[in-house]
Amino acid sequence: MPFVQVKDINMHYQIYKSQYATDTLVLVHGVGLNMELWEPILPYFLLHFHVVVFDLRGHGETERGAPNFSWELFVDDINSLMTQLQLESFHLIGHGLGATLTMKYSRKYKEKVKSIILLAVPAFFPRKSIDALIESRKILSRSGSMLPLAQSMAKGITMEPSDSSIFQKIVNAYSMVTPETYFQIFDLYLDVPPNGDFKYITHPTLSLVGVHDPIYLTSYTLSSKLLITTRLLVVPHSSNAVFIDQPKLTAEWIHDFIQKPVLVRSNYGSFESNGAESVMDYFHEVYEIGINKLDKQNVIQVDFLSSFRVSINNEYILDGWNQRYAKSLLLFLTFNQTTTREQICDSLFPEIPLKQALNNLKVYLNYLKKLIEIEESGNSILMTDKEHVAIRGSLRSDVLKLNSDLQKAQIEKNQELKLNYCKEIFNSLPNALLPGLYDDWINSYRDKIENQIVILAKEAAEIERDKGNLQSCIYFFNVALKYHPEDEWLYDETITLYEQLKSEVEQQKGKRLKEAQTGQS
Repeated sequence: MPFVQVKDINMHYQIYKSQYATDTLVLVHGVGLNMELWEPILPYFLLHFHVVVFDLRGHGETERGAPNFSWELFVDDINSLMTQLQLESFHLIGHGLGATLTMKYSRKYKEKVKSIILLAVPAFFPRKSIDALIESRKILSRSGSMLPLAQSMAKGITMEPSDSSIFQKIVNAYSMVTPETYFQIFDLYLDVPPNGDFKYITHPTLSLVGVHDPIYLTSYTLSSKLLITTRLLVVPHSSNAVFIDQPKLTAEWIHDFIQKPVLVRSNYGSFESNGAESVMDYFHEVYEIGINKLDKQNVIQVDFLSSFRVSINNEYILDGWNQRYAKSLLLFLTFNQTTTREQICDSLFPEIPLKQALNNLKVYLNYLKKLIEIEESGNSILMTDKEHVAIRGSLRSDVLKLNSDLQKAQIEKNQELKLNYCKEIFNSLPNALLPGLYDDWINSYRDKIENQIVILAKEAAEIERDKGNLQSCIYFFNVALKYHPEDEWLYDETITLYEQLKSEVEQQKGKRLKEAQTGQS
């Protein structure tokens, strides 16, 4: 594939010509990826368009060059490439980081751009969230290798199974990017957030988001101003990379949009149009107020799926949890963010007379409050009155996430997606659930989780049995047996499957032996 000198780097690119086309699409990939990841959608694009793909600096086979990145540097890289390829008019399609660059390019070189298509555009990054996100990803790349981070990121980008070729290409793409390059790009988002670009959009714009995309909510609610001038569509059965999960549908929607571009969605009369815009202005104001309020919230992370850990605004609280029922109280409040004092006593101290338990609870709550409150924060985390107790802030927990994942897998109707969800959930489960916690209500919740896992494992096993995948069926039954070892039906089914598998293996051996003997004679 060809290279071209762009300022201080050799840029890797490719042009695909279509015998049917007059228009050109320029595709800009996301952070950590490269131009190879557009392959699933290329055949559908080439039915109607010429296509240009390339690797951004520091990605794929394009050199990194300059030690410091800027938005202007990336945008001017793209324009230098377009100039050398003598492309004066084209449609820009960007994914993730590429979507951000697409908006910035269309603002600076608007005369060259016919329309822009934004795939999973990063709409908004709360400072607390992005700080926590970057720190977690830095931990994964601490060894200097991007492979652990690559494998984690690939699961969030596509719904393709981890043993598929495209999944491995995503992992390989991330592995080719240095940690320095990857995290410098995140610094750009922190320095100049992308939501300021939306108000400058003047081109016909299509925004596509996957229904299972982790940033679906922020992509869907980009801003009221953007929604007025943008056609936004939600792609079914897809995650972040809609062009990988749903290439045919994505290409068809993009083609339809380019054929009939929409700049202003409203076709009402002047009164209705002004009314619609005033409503959007109102929601924009509400959105801004809400974001400011969220930024002031404390972030409380309570993990206890495999071990007990608590952090407030990314600062871990390591000591003091084994005193005055502090751990039990916080765990109960994790599941019941607003509750009554009597409910706490009934669940945590059922054997103690209520009056005495309530008196004791006052002492325990005062201790917990001192343990988790942050002096420099103006917002109290533990709120109490005569009857009620509440946790205030953004509360997160690995156990709550597991519960959400289990529910998502249970209601999923698509069998392949259900299998993928089950594999991801079961592969990430610790050896013991909620270890070291023995309160009666915790034991009941543990039983509930285990029952959900067993039900899902049985459903997944039956799906694989119907498809003839005996080994995978056995795997799911073994997951169920781990949590329900007393279930004789599970044992009987597993033994039957092992016997079937053994019989199939022996038949294959006999067939190969017979073929070998026939060949010798």
